[in-house]
Amino acid sequence: MKKEYDLIVVGDGLMAHLLLRKYFQYFPEKSVLQISAGPLAPAISEVSTAVVAQRNVQKGLSELGDKLFDAHLSFLEFYKTYEGKGIEKCIHQTRCSKNTEKIKSFKTRYPDFKEEDDFCFVEEEAYLFDPETFLNEMRAELKQFKIDKVADFIFSQSENEIIGRAGSYRAPLIFLGLGPYSAKWQKFIEYPMNLKEVRGSYLSFDFEFERSFSYTIDGLNLIYRKPRKQLIFGNSQFEGSIGDHDFENLSNKYRNFEFDFELPDISEAHYHSGFRSKASKRLPHWGKNSKGIYFATGFWKNGYTLSFLAADQLLKNWISESVN
Repeated sequence: MKKEYDLIVVGDGLMAHLLLRKYFQYFPEKSVLQISAGPLAPAISEVSTAVVAQRNVQKGLSELGDKLFDAHLSFLEFYKTYEGKGIEKCIHQTRCSKNTEKIKSFKTRYPDFKEEDDFCFVEEEAYLFDPETFLNEMRAELKQFKIDKVADFIFSQSENEIIGRAGSYRAPLIFLGLGPYSAKWQKFIEYPMNLKEVRGSYLSFDFEFERSFSYTIDGLNLIYRKPRKQLIFGNSQFEGSIGDHDFENLSNKYRNFEFDFELPDISEAHYHSGFRSKASKRLPHWGKNSKGIYFATGFWKNGYTLSFLAADQLLKNWISESVN
């Protein structure tokens, strides 16, 4: 007789690990199966600039803004008790050149801006993730629990069951953390979101500086992770698959980029590409489909913020279901 689990989680990225961590805080004796496709569908969470900051998002102005505001609070609650590696606090500065078309909207969004000769700016508290280090910390923490792991590629579902190439798997609670692959597997989600793949690229350099920092300058990110001695520049993004690279355009932006001190030469750059799922109106979605299977998708470029809120809310639903 095939083994049945208390929970099945499909995915090996940020969302999957946050859910597992929260689940075991409430149900430490439960049995879990984690399914991932390995190289066929790697966790895109590890290919990210990964900065969490509030960016003056206000509640009551839009549905997306409300979720981002609440998600930032969820992250801060997580950070209070997190003792592992992979997150570093720093100051994030957002700049907008005075000669650009966006300066008016910048001043509206950030009414407390300050001015220099050529640009306006704001500063705020931010949190830099080192995605690889953080996810490895989460994986190490979860080793104490009963988690079976299977490498498989899911292609079908039914009530309390998902079917992969290597077999079928059953549990009363199933979560699909499809992440950016959701656009190709919308049949699992059954949600009219018109998901699209958005590919993003960034450059990294081996670099040494005295402290970590994070800047957004006219829409381009410049981030330094001191523990890893890594400088990141980017990102460019457009709709298209992960195979559609735009390195020439990104390299030209870097060559024309002006900063407070001299940056490494473009010849020293390492190129990185990933992709995300973007839903209509940029709205993320998480919930349950008609077969009772849970999912989360459409986080676009906000995965390292929205995942914390989605995990909190999904867990509350699961606790409610276990009581009832």
